[in-house]
Amino acid sequence: MNQTQNGGQWNLLGTFTLNPALNPMVELSDQANGRVVADAVMVVPSGVSTDHVTYTV
Repeated sequence: MNQTQNGGQWNLLGTFTLNPALNPMVELSDQANGRVVADAVMVVPSGVSTDHVTYTV
């Protein structure tokens, strides 16, 4: 996602099924046409309001 075009907002990169038993993680790749930067990641359970979510590690 090129954030210079849609900066200042959350941009959906996809919908993924995460299995907590497999210890899911977010990983950045250097396979891009320039810099790779992520300043935040939002993970929201389906069917839950994004106003308040609590995760237990």
